Amino acid sequence: MVSCTRVEGTLQAYIDGELGDSDRAIFEQHVAECESCRDSLRTQQRANATLFAVFADDRLDAPLRYRVLAHLPMMEVMPRDSDSVVDLINERAKNPRTTWVLVGRLMPAAAIAILVFVTLVLYNYSETHDLGNVTSIGMVTNAFGDALLVPGDGPMSQPAELQKLITRGDRLETRRGSFLMVSLTGPTSVKIGSSTSLRVTDARNISLERGKIWLDVGRDGKLFRVNTPRGEVTVFGTCFSVSYVNELTTVTVERGEVQVETDQEFCALEAGQRAEVSGDGALSEPSAVDAKIENAWARVITPDPLAESAFNSRVQVTSPAAEMPSRSVYVVDTFGGTVSSLRIYWQPSAEAEPADFRSYDLYVLGENGEPIVHRRLQSSKFAAPGASSLDIPLDTPISGMKSIEIRLVPDYLTGSTELKDVEVKADVLMKTGS
Repeated sequence: MVSCTRVEGTLQAYIDGELGDSDRAIFEQHVAECESCRDSLRTQQRANATLFAVFADDRLDAPLRYRVLAHLPMMEVMPRDSDSVVDLINERAKNPRTTWVLVGRLMPAAAIAILVFVTLVLYNYSETHDLGNVTSIGMVTNAFGDALLVPGDGPMSQPAELQKLITRGDRLETRRGSFLMVSLTGPTSVKIGSSTSLRVTDARNISLERGKIWLDVGRDGKLFRVNTPRGEVTVFGTCFSVSYVNELTTVTVERGEVQVETDQEFCALEAGQRAEVSGDGALSEPSAVDAKIENAWARVITPDPLAESAFNSRVQVTSPAAEMPSRSVYVVDTFGGTVSSLRIYWQPSAEAEPADFRSYDLYVLGENGEPIVHRRLQSSKFAAPGASSLDIPLDTPISGMKSIEIRLVPDYLTGSTELKDVEVKADVLMKTGS
C-alpha cells in the first residue's frame, strides 16, 4: 500500500487532474481506506475552492503562453557555410543532439526571461486592478453624489467610488445631498446619510462623528459598537439607526436589541424603541417610536448588484450564521434582601499570558430590566497567576428586589482570552423577622 507521505505530496496534482490513470487509481484506493488522508484531501479542496472564489475577479482573461513566447530570446542555429537544405538535413542527421545541446545552454537565460516577464505582467495587472488584501474589512457597495474616503494612513482624500476597499482607520464623509453604503465583514451593512462623517476602527467598531447612519449588524460571534461624542451603542445583532446632530445622539431600534450608555448611565432598547443622549450626557428613558418611519430615508439606499457580488467574493469570509455569544447573562435570586457586593468565579487558565485576557463590562439590571450599576472590569483583575474569583463591592447596596440580572460583556478590542466556566454570585443580607 502506498504511504501517506506520498499521497499528501500528490494532493494538488490529483485535484488538478494531473495524475496518470494508474497513479490516480492508487491514490483513490488509499484515500478510500485512510481517514487522515481523506480529511487532508477535503481540506485541500476547500482551500482551492476558497482561493478560486476570492480571486475570481482577478484571473487573467487570456493565457500567458503566447505573450511569454513572444519575449523569449531567439535561438538561431545556422553555423554552416552552406545554405543548401540538403546539407542542413545531412548535418542534423549526423549530429541529432546539436539543437538540444544549444537549447539546454539557453535554458537558464530563458528561465530568467520568463520570470522577469511574468513579474512585470502581474505588477502591471495589479496596478490597474484594485485587488483585495488581508487588511480589507469592507467595500463601498453604493455611492451617490459627493462622497469621500480618507485613508487611515494618510491625509489625502479620494472619491468613495463603487467597489472601493475599506481598511481599518478609514474615514468616510458625505456632503449635502449625497449618500453611501458600505458592507463590512460579518456581514454588516452601513447606510450613511448626507452630511455625515464616520471612522471605521475595525469591522466591529465604528465612530460616528456627525450625521446619521443605519446599520444591519451581522451575527459573526462578536459585539458591534458604535461610538459618538456623547455616548456608546453596544449591539447584540440587530437593525437600528444612530444620529448625532447638534450634540444630540439618537438611537432607534428596528429589530433586535441594543444597549446605549454614557459615562454614568445605560439602558437597553428593543425593537420599536428610541433613546437620546443630550449634550450634557443625560440619557433619556426608552420611548416608543415607529422605527420604520423614522428610518425610511435608509430604504432608498440599496447595494449595487455588481459591487455586492464583488464584496461577497473578495472581502466577505463566508461562514455559518451564528448567534452572538457577545454577553453572558446571569439571574441571581436575592429574595428581597440587600446586595452589598458581587463575586465572579471562573476556571483559571494555565496557558494564557496576563496580557492575553480581555476586559469586561459588567451591567446590573433590576427584576424589571431597569439599569442599576455599570462597572468596567479591567483585564488586569483576571490576570494574576492562579486567580479564579473577583469581588466587586457595590457603592450603593441593592435592596427590595426578588432577583437581579447581571450581564458580562467582553471587550473584543482588548486581549484574546475570555473567562471560562463563569459563575456569578451575590452577597445578600436577609431581613430579620420583627
